[in-house]
Amino acid sequence: IMNALIGAAADPEAMVRITAVRALGLISDPRIPPVLAAHLTDEARLVRVSAAEALTAHGVVQLAGPPGEALTRALDEWADSLRTFNDVSADHTTLGWLEATRGRREEAEKELKTAIALDPADARPHVYLGVLAAREGHFEEAVKHFKAAKVITPGYRNLDRLLDEASGRGTKKH
Repeated sequence: IMNALIGAAADPEAMVRITAVRALGLISDPRIPPVLAAHLTDEARLVRVSAAEALTAHGVVQLAGPPGEALTRALDEWADSLRTFNDVSADHTTLGWLEATRGRREEAEKELKTAIALDPADARPHVYLGVLAAREGHFEEAVKHFKAAKVITPGYRNLDRLLDEASGRGTKKH
């Protein structure tokens, strides 16, 4: 199936390429990221953005040389598209996480707080704010965000583990 999708990603029709690139992004295989990176310079914006989104899902947010420049441009295009409908909480949440992966903490926090303001019933931006706080070593703040997420969605995947880890680190003496 992977080879068929790679072939489809080279189709002359943009819609076929978009669908193929998105499907390739769902495959967990170390051979996929280079294939996705090859589509960062596609003539169709949605192909480029889909490739950037899929690479991000695979943990690739930086590349060296010209592919890195193409990835940066495609990530910028993706961020711009997420800003298009500024009243959609999920877009702000995704943009917040995208900015966090790019090392833009202030922008990430702003977007995640906007997402919470737009949809207080969504746990995901709270979880992401908790992760950002924990990465900075602010474990008490992380616990606060994780607890808020737990109130909203008690069964949120891996939330108990995140909460336990942040709570444990927050009580350790440095």
